[in-house]
Amino acid sequence: MRTLLACFILAFSSAVTAQADFPSRPIRLVVTVPPGGAADFIARLVGGKISESLGQPVVVENRGGAGGTIAADAVAKAAPDGYTLLQNSITTRGVGPHLYAKLPYDPVKDFAPVSASGGISLKVSSRVLVLMPMTRNLPASIRDCAAE
Repeated sequence: MRTLLACFILAFSSAVTAQADFPSRPIRLVVTVPPGGAADFIARLVGGKISESLGQPVVVENRGGAGGTIAADAVAKAAPDGYTLLQNSITTRGVGPHLYAKLPYDPVKDFAPVSASGGISLKVSSRVLVLMPMTRNLPASIRDCAAE
């Protein structure tokens, strides 16, 4: 019984330690459009604020094409650890499923909302969303994403 209790404590204490260290490396913010437009500008502003808040760099990665499907697919396939976010418009979740017969991601199950910023959503939709790969529960903040 003591061994079982010790294993239980050890297992959960390492998870708590890992959560306290988030973020321990740069965060990737994937944008569904090429650089230079309004969405890119907003992503860089939001990324800068996230970086200031968390003390880690936020790398904005523009992956334009296929109505946002390329970027959304890359984020959907990323580890659901809070280090990869997607800023997009309604195209990847609202329009794409009706335009494309087969998407490489599930627009509902593969992403979890993170936040809304200004008139633009940072999932965050029909404005701009910042999405991350889906975890069990919706996180209250980016920092909570690692806790999942």
